[in-house]
Amino acid sequence: MDEKCSSMNAFQDDRYCVEVYGDQKSFISATFESRPCGFPPFCKASAYDSCANITLFHCKSCNMGKAAAFLSFVVCLGIVILFGNILIVAVGYRRYKNRSLQKFDIFRTSLAAADALTGVLILVITTHNFDWTIRSTATELNIKQIKLQGTAVASFGGWFYLFMFTSSLYHLLFIGLQRLYAIARPILYKLQGKRTVLYGLGIVWVFAALTASIPAWFPQRFTFSYYVTTLLFWPSVTMTKNKEYLSSSLALMAIFVVLPFILMV
Repeated sequence: MDEKCSSMNAFQDDRYCVEVYGDQKSFISATFESRPCGFPPFCKASAYDSCANITLFHCKSCNMGKAAAFLSFVVCLGIVILFGNILIVAVGYRRYKNRSLQKFDIFRTSLAAADALTGVLILVITTHNFDWTIRSTATELNIKQIKLQGTAVASFGGWFYLFMFTSSLYHLLFIGLQRLYAIARPILYKLQGKRTVLYGLGIVWVFAALTASIPAWFPQRFTFSYYVTTLLFWPSVTMTKNKEYLSSSLALMAIFVVLPFILMV
């Protein structure tokens, strides 16, 4: 075949090599070696070979002491993030019930709900992926990474990862614009009702969800994959000969992700 590795992920050069047969991908096991794209930080590079037929939990190339410390840190961090933000949401709800909710409370409560997604990602998704990863051999991880690429599970995991980021980012941008509005037009800002703020925050949530799904709009240019190094799913760019199409796809991501971050700063 002339186009070996043509669909290989651009950010996963050492991950696996595929050969394209029309619309079908076939794994080349005879000529090319397929390996997972890295290992968790508590495993050595030698785990590629030494853990091929033994689970990472029982493999000597993986330090379970470091793994336990990593898991403990993840769990504690996730609990702190969730507890802190849920507490803020609870305070906002109590003020709403007492009819003492102010516009600032609405901003803070919605931002806390967005930040709580980080706790869910860390405490639920990362710990779940940690569990099945250490109970897998290097060979099984290799097979799972290939099978998971582009699946509904990987797509949802990648979308949730982006949604966690965009929801917090757009909240901060919206709050920043509100503060700018309060300085530039103080009277109009004071006349702005709570319903207007709620409508604005609703648009923020919807826009964040849509922006997080941008990679799914271009399935031949982006792919959702599982990364053992981070124990998370996220999107990455696939190789393509159509540079113009790829550039337009990346431009969308830059406009809806990078530009809001720059404006917020």
